Amino acid sequence: MYNENVRKKFNNTMLDLYDVEWAQQSKEIQERSKETFNNNPNRDKIIEDRAALIKNKTTKEKLEIQKKKNETILNKWGQHYMNDITIKEKISNLFFEKYGHKSHFNNINIKNKRIKSYKLRTAKLIKKILNKEYEYISHGYNTNKTGIDIKLKHKKCGSEFKIHQGYFKLRISNNKELCLNCNPILTGKSNMELELLEFIKENYNGDILSNVRTVINGELDVFIPELKLAFEFNGLYWHSEIHKDRKYHINKTNNCLEQEIQLIHIWEDDWLYKSDIIKSIILNKLSQSRKIYARKTEVREINDNKSIRKFLDTNHIQGFVGSKVKIGLFYDDELVSLMTFGSLRKSLGQKNKKDVWELLRFCNKRNYTIIGGASKLFKHFIKSNNFKEIISYSDTSRSNGGLYETLGFEFLANTEPNYYYIIDGVRRHRFNYRKDKLVREGHDINKTEIQIMNELGYNRIFDCGAKKWIFKNNI
Repeated sequence: MYNENVRKKFNNTMLDLYDVEWAQQSKEIQERSKETFNNNPNRDKIIEDRAALIKNKTTKEKLEIQKKKNETILNKWGQHYMNDITIKEKISNLFFEKYGHKSHFNNINIKNKRIKSYKLRTAKLIKKILNKEYEYISHGYNTNKTGIDIKLKHKKCGSEFKIHQGYFKLRISNNKELCLNCNPILTGKSNMELELLEFIKENYNGDILSNVRTVINGELDVFIPELKLAFEFNGLYWHSEIHKDRKYHINKTNNCLEQEIQLIHIWEDDWLYKSDIIKSIILNKLSQSRKIYARKTEVREINDNKSIRKFLDTNHIQGFVGSKVKIGLFYDDELVSLMTFGSLRKSLGQKNKKDVWELLRFCNKRNYTIIGGASKLFKHFIKSNNFKEIISYSDTSRSNGGLYETLGFEFLANTEPNYYYIIDGVRRHRFNYRKDKLVREGHDINKTEIQIMNELGYNRIFDCGAKKWIFKNNI
């Protein structure tokens, strides 16, 4: 088909036989192709192979495909982008002619067909995940409409049970027994909560209380009276919106603050997958970190993104984020502290402004405290860069923002609790699951982001929000 003569012959033959230049322009051929494909016993394998083919293409090949798509859109619609208002109007008119509605999602037949297709795909996925010990029976919304319940039969013990899809995925991802008869959902302390308590006992010699109900209006998982410090272990299932409302975690934090207690929230996925960083944070709170004085370190600006990524992923709980300015402290030629700056982040609902920076990341090497390190790094930045303002955020679930007060920042406001979706046993930021993105992937435009995600079996979990800080250049 890359040969012009062959292509012309093909077009002429198609015009003679079907009155079109290309096969898929003929409704007759389209219907025959669909029938042939749907009846093909290898249909699922073909779909998987096609998906793998696209996924394995190089960046250059993907760019070439996108270029061809753009050219097709330009030729068909006279515009480059499908979100252009005139293109949207043309598409709406076509849908109205074909389905009697401005959007094909409003057609009851299409809607029911999509629901049926979704249910079949979900059932197929559940069966694929299950091992031979289990038999799939059905799935559907639970009575509270908070998500999907999956009904299964455990062949080994013979019991039938319903398990929430979020908890189903959590047990699958952690390789735990699914059966609620053989492995019931416990209401007491989890093994991970006991591990947290044991780690604190190993590293602190003073009084440590657990399951305390007399200090605040509620229970504290771990409380150290001498340090006015408490820890809350947040299991993702039991602390999701199924069981806890959006204000639960921040209310508990504020209840502690009223008693001058700092509450540190430990999230289950962090304990599972970032335990070294979490343990380092705990040791710092217990004053058990190794101490280095900043005057013994050397300040250097760093341009190697690879080393920055490695340091942040290893030492910062939120991991790597792109930045323009990266400043490190080196002790015996080893990077022990890092501070990064960049433009205001779109994911936080901010717009770039000239000479306005965001302090994006600050962390020390795990299990180290660099005394005066943050001040040394920050002073270097403000001496070396033009700025009107510097914005930053402290995570209320782990910090009271004392560091920013030390650096000379002013407190601006508390942000509302943010939410994440629990996917495969991990909290995923909501920015990646916006409605516009979900609609582009084929989901119903008439449903909200939360409705779509709940239908997919994903529940939300709320954090404590953040404190917003500002540093102004008064010169």
